[in-house]
Amino acid sequence: MISLQRVLASVYVVALTALLLVWSHQQSLEAYWQQRYHRAPPWEALEQVAVWQAGSRVHQAVQRAAGVFWQELTEREPQLELEQGEVVVEAVAQSQGDAGAVLNAEPVPALQPKQHAEPVPAAAAVAVIDSPAPQPPQSAPRAEDAATAAEPVAQHSAAPQPQPAKRRIRLAPGQRVLFAGDSMMQGVAPHLASRLRREYGLFSLDLSRQSTGLAYPKAFNWPLTIEQQLERNADFSLLAVFLGPNDPWDMPSGRGGKYLRFATPEWEVAYRERIRGIIDSAQRRGVEIIWVAPPSMRRAELSRKVDYLSGLYESEVLAAGELFIAGNQILGYLDGAYSDYSGVTGQTLKMRAGDGIHFTPAGQRAFADALFDLIDYVPQHTAEHDSPDRLAPHRL
Repeated sequence: MISLQRVLASVYVVALTALLLVWSHQQSLEAYWQQRYHRAPPWEALEQVAVWQAGSRVHQAVQRAAGVFWQELTEREPQLELEQGEVVVEAVAQSQGDAGAVLNAEPVPALQPKQHAEPVPAAAAVAVIDSPAPQPPQSAPRAEDAATAAEPVAQHSAAPQPQPAKRRIRLAPGQRVLFAGDSMMQGVAPHLASRLRREYGLFSLDLSRQSTGLAYPKAFNWPLTIEQQLERNADFSLLAVFLGPNDPWDMPSGRGGKYLRFATPEWEVAYRERIRGIIDSAQRRGVEIIWVAPPSMRRAELSRKVDYLSGLYESEVLAAGELFIAGNQILGYLDGAYSDYSGVTGQTLKMRAGDGIHFTPAGQRAFADALFDLIDYVPQHTAEHDSPDRLAPHRL
């Protein structure tokens, strides 16, 4: 018969183990809680306690130590570690007829190619927006009001004045492309990177990560991650960004206090600052930008919110004189109406996955081809390309 003392001892061990796991993995748990429930976790008050803060530092130190140990054991090149304690490795692109085309500059073993549908020419689908962003309406519907799901979400803060937008991106030998975004970019980046490698000999780094965005920097901090990458790698000349569907929620202000309600003036100001942070980081280093706005979604309310976010991207990117592409135009959603299929090339192909958010392989290639068509390859460096005027808006 099991004694009460043994039962209590077992309960104590289990409780202590659980507490230690929560203490050391608090950052991951907080990120999950924010993305799942879109509010601060119940243990938020503990974040001001030094002993609690030490748990996150211990976890990051263990991760770094494990990475160094494995590196020494296998004598491999060091992996890139981010301040969040996450490890990012350079990925391998997969494309029909070009299996295993690498994104980074070092050869790696080829991956098994995937089977895709016929590619969609992007020349007829892509449209670059170079007109001023529409003026925001005077009043904004509440983001959570289902009755207004069909109405656009208002933009509250004054949008910056657009500058003459780039129409082309020029890349030369030795320059690299940095991909940033969520799971949408995870599908597009390998196709584009493979084609850049195959046709121009250009290498890329794909940092795209699912379930990320700009709303929850504690879960993943895109402005900081991009800043670190550009600081450490001077050969990046193009930054491609594609995100959005993970962001239309209440979000932390970054300064403590209550969460900012989605689409309120305070929320919009904070979100625009994060967009500008990415743009400023790239422009300070002479890196050009292609920012892709997500297309309409199957769910009407999500589509309305994503369309609002696209307006923020458009106004900020155009104000900075960078290149903006609307996903709706790539897919032929000229009226903004969602469709699983696209007929912009004269043939009807299924472009969207079953969840009404992501893309089929054909849809992924349509986006990749659209971006590729905006890039001009310059075989040799020219005085214009290497001069400070490189950042000046370029028109065809």
